[in-house]
This record gives sequence, C-alpha cells and structure tokens, in this order.
Amino acid sequence: MKKPTVSSLKKSLWKLVSEYIRRKYSDWKGNVSCFTCGRQYHWKQIQAGHFIGGRHNAILYDERNIRPQCYGCNVMKHGDQLNYYRKLVAIHGEKYVKELERLDKTTKQFTINELIELIALYTAKIHKLE
Repeated sequence: MKKPTVSSLKKSLWKLVSEYIRRKYSDWKGNVSCFTCGRQYHWKQIQAGHFIGGRHNAILYDERNIRPQCYGCNVMKHGDQLNYYRKLVAIHGEKYVKELERLDKTTKQFTINELIELIALYTAKIHKLE
C-alpha cells in the first residue's frame, strides 16, 4: 500500500474541516448563512472560507479563521475581507483578529502523523454533529 503524503493528507483534512465548519454553523435542517453576506444555503451548497486567505499552514485549519461562505463572497469577492473582518471584530473583538494575524506570520510544517491525528479528530467531530 502506498504511504500517504503530506500533500494528500492535507487535502483530505481540508475536506473534513470544510464539512465540519459548514455543518457546525448550520441549523437542524442543514441551512447555514454565508458569514459575510448573510444569504441562506444548505451546508452542502456553501463553502468554507478563510478570513486570512492563502494557504498559510499555521492557520489553514484553525477554526477561528474559517466560516461558511457562499461562492460569490469566497471566490468572486476574494473572501469579502472587509465584511469578514468587521463581523469577526463585532463578534469576538479586535484581540481575536490580531491573534490570527500574529499566527499567520508563524511557520508551521505538518508531519504525516500530525495530519493523521487531525483527520481522526475532525472525523469524530463530524460524527458528533450527525
């Protein structure tokens, strides 16, 4: 059997984190609002968007940096950063946002074992939501 790579495990983990975030913020019917524009979608029809974009490892899977976002806000508006920022500050305060910005400047290299553990964690988190 082929040994998993960091890259393949990161993709698998992102699928789980994305599903978890979208389901975590959904109601009992599976409906969730886009964090930035407020439009309602079923959790399967929305994306998980990052406040601090890009693929910075230190905050790539940090739940504080990820919320449900529609395609329009996440892709077409490149995350609608101004609204994202305003909402995070309104809900959690400026200190919360500054911590994410600080973490974004740190370097993180995932190991295979670390990613396998995170995959197990998010698999369990999803099962708790079902």
